[in-house]
Amino acid sequence: MPWCKIPLQIIAIFHIVAGIALPFLNQIPAVSDSFVASFFPGMVLEPEVAKQAAFVVALFGPTVASWGVLFLTLVNSFFAEPNGNKWWGLVLAELLWFVGDSSYATMNGVEVALPYNSVVLVGLLVPLLFARRLIVRL
Repeated sequence: MPWCKIPLQIIAIFHIVAGIALPFLNQIPAVSDSFVASFFPGMVLEPEVAKQAAFVVALFGPTVASWGVLFLTLVNSFFAEPNGNKWWGLVLAELLWFVGDSSYATMNGVEVALPYNSVVLVGLLVPLLFARRLIVRL
């Protein structure tokens, strides 16, 4: 098994676990407040608005978990039978996420998204670049 499969699997599994945990963690007031503050930096929200914002943040968890399942499936499928379509699917999924998430977050004042997303993107693309060697032709 190539080493580059492991970091990709770890990132996918982290998304599954974090996505499942998010709605439950969001029930802890200090955690919920922290999540809401990171999504609405510098804003003082009315209690009812903050409660709705916390709900939306928690609702994001299942989406993150399902993305992790899909990513893990594609990673495992690629390493079982490497081919250019699967590799490009992994790369394009990461680039679309990075550009869309980083742009939208930054335009809306969540500047922490760009450096965070950049670290995650590098953590994903480096193993994928090494995995490219498994493919005879792209």
